[in-house]
Parts: sequence; C-alpha cells; structure tokens
Amino acid sequence: MEYIIGSDEVGYGAWAGPLFVCAVAVPTNWKAPGGLDDSKKLTPAERVFLYGEHLQRLPMSIKLVENTYIDAVGVKTALLEAHAAAVLALLQDYPDAHVIIDGVLRPPGLPERTRCLPRADSIFPPVSAASIIAKVNRDFVMRQYHEQFPMYGFDTSVGYGTKKHQDALERYGPCPIHRLSYRPLQKYRTKVAPT
Repeated sequence: MEYIIGSDEVGYGAWAGPLFVCAVAVPTNWKAPGGLDDSKKLTPAERVFLYGEHLQRLPMSIKLVENTYIDAVGVKTALLEAHAAAVLALLQDYPDAHVIIDGVLRPPGLPERTRCLPRADSIFPPVSAASIIAKVNRDFVMRQYHEQFPMYGFDTSVGYGTKKHQDALERYGPCPIHRLSYRPLQKYRTKVAPT
C-alpha cells in the first residue's frame, strides 16, 4: 500500500510560545473526513471535532520547538529542522511514502521526491490533517501557559501580537516564553520578565 506524508506548522508568526510541526501518514486512498481544510479556515469547535473524531488516531509525529531555540537559531532554521525531524520519524515506518510539505523551502535530509508547496494545507488532505493536529495541540499548550501568565491573554491570542498582548507587553514586559528575537519584542530584552 502506498502512503502520503503531509507536514505543516502552526505558530510561525506568534510572538510567544512554541512552534509546532506535525506530520501525518495516510494511505493514498485515504477517505478524508468531511469538513477537512486548512486549520485557519475552521472554527476552534470544528478543529477539535475533526481531531477528536477522525485525526487523533492517524500515524503522526509532532515536533515542538521552544521559543529559546527559535531565538538561538532563527525561526526559519527552526522550522526547517522541525519539518525534517517530523517527516523523518514517519519515514522510518513508511520509507517509500510520498512527502508533501506546506511551504516553499525543502528541509534538509529529506528525499528528492519531497514536494514543498505553498498553501498545501488547503489543497492536500494529509497536510490539512497535519495543520489541524498541530493547531489543536498548540492551542492546548497556549491555554496552559495562560494559566501561568494570564496578563497576556494567551487563551485567545495564542501568542500572536494582538492589541491586548501588545498592551500587556508594554505594562509587564516579556515573560519567559516570548520570542525576543522577533523585531517587535527586541526592545523588551532588558526588561525583567514576570515569574
């Protein structure tokens, strides 16, 4: 049986929290569940339903990249490394699988047959599935961080630069999960982070 591995990321542009990359493996004749799409086009309830009812049992590999590593190597490098790690983990079990990654740059160490396509998460169901799985799991992590750092509104912003998030940064400075290498946050490097 032939397989397809689809890989996508969530959190690339977030100012705080980890980057998540998910890769999933499905047979080429996989019947995608109704409503599957790029996670950004779905409501939270739709994503959670698809994840719980259809996607959580798929063979998958999730790589989480902490903000400190993103600050150390840069988000582009961190992203490519995470895609490579997630896909390579699944290629151990599905060595001949076709690989489709959402994006334009091919991560290092992947087979030549790997296809990198912008907006693949709206076109290819395995990549859509990976997008939803990554989003549901990252949102859960950000809600946990909200309990620790409620002033930033991570439960709703999930780390992106919303007005509430920006106002909290001005008032409190950054916390330990902020990405201080990102341009909007570089001015806060000298501020003391709340604990």
